[in-house]
Amino acid sequence: MILSAILVFLTFLTPIIDSAERVISAPIHFRWDGSEHDRDYFGNGAATDSLVNALYSIGPENITDISITGYSSPDGSREHNMKLSRRRAAEVGRIIAGSIPELSGKIHTRGAGEAWGLLRERVEGDMSLSVPTCDRILNILDDKGISDDTRKWRLAHRLGHSPENGDVYRHLLKKHYRYLRCAIVEIHVSVPEKESEVQPEPAEPSETPASPAPQAHSAPSEGPAAFVPDLRPARIPVLGISTNLLYDCTYVPGYGLTSIPSFSLEYYPRAGFFTFGADVEWPMWQHWDRHDFFQINNITLWGRRYFRPKFGGFFQGAYSFASVNVFRYGIGYDDKGWQGEGAGVSAGIGYRHMIGRSRFFFDTGIALGTLWSKYDPYVWGDDATHWYYYDYSGKPEDFKERSKRFLWLGPTRVYFSIGYDLIRRKK
Repeated sequence: MILSAILVFLTFLTPIIDSAERVISAPIHFRWDGSEHDRDYFGNGAATDSLVNALYSIGPENITDISITGYSSPDGSREHNMKLSRRRAAEVGRIIAGSIPELSGKIHTRGAGEAWGLLRERVEGDMSLSVPTCDRILNILDDKGISDDTRKWRLAHRLGHSPENGDVYRHLLKKHYRYLRCAIVEIHVSVPEKESEVQPEPAEPSETPASPAPQAHSAPSEGPAAFVPDLRPARIPVLGISTNLLYDCTYVPGYGLTSIPSFSLEYYPRAGFFTFGADVEWPMWQHWDRHDFFQINNITLWGRRYFRPKFGGFFQGAYSFASVNVFRYGIGYDDKGWQGEGAGVSAGIGYRHMIGRSRFFFDTGIALGTLWSKYDPYVWGDDATHWYYYDYSGKPEDFKERSKRFLWLGPTRVYFSIGYDLIRRKK
């Protein structure tokens, strides 16, 4: 991935020479609906380090202007995409200014919104598209008599299938749209660079480019050392584990301050919006001398739908979820208690936040739903046997276990958890 990013970077690092200055351009890419710089995505770490090293090599005094233009892919609303493109440009400007403060006054950012022009260039150069299919796409892109909303609708509904590419719109989404979510940096240089620093004319990048030969860079007199790419494979999480901090210090009326042992597991698929997990809680506290018992075994299975999949390199940010759970319990206070079994369904919202670039994260949320239980009340007999008896009056032959019912509608879960991504896989 890093080598591919370097090739893409070098491809766009193309000098365009006129009589007054040289212009060098390079892209930084973003995740879907994201405007935060993610070094783990699309080789951005290598591309950003190469860009900063190039700026140091040129020398801030030789740079007249840095123009950063943000773009978005044309899925979603036009207004949202314009705001997104502005945020992407501002993010790259912040990174450059933070790395080389002397350039702060020379950085200018703007949002260009949906990258229709970039999309047209990529479609026109896509050799995997048949000529009739390419022509159909270009006819829609070049139609000046329709609005952009109509253009989006026609791309999604009028292209159909082709023998070579299958669902043509899906082909565009997978092969081209991710390249449009970017900010392009243009460096305006007032003097020619040394011959050794001029990049060769590139070839059109392919979807799976071959690994390029390492580029030689002379170390600048100031600033960071020349970039040496880290060829170790990047890793993404597979399984996370967390514990609910609110359960670790819980006050139960009639029982007092206690702790509820709990843990949660979350499985992250390779792609998509959804994750799956399970929660387990098992407080088993008992005080026979006070006749106080707090014993619950609860298992919950749930699924989450993240609104920004793989945002920042991981599943994180806001999400909605739904769950089902089964439980059994024995709860008693001061000679009286209840024991039974039940089940429930819930739905809720939450937010997951990574702690820096570590594997640790915070996870918080709330759920509403219903719990249904069948149970029996019991009492302590206070006799020579010291046994507990069902709280029942009537003929023994008429007694039936779990004859009582309980239904709850309302909040079913509140959590603020700290977790750790336990297992990771290669990208």
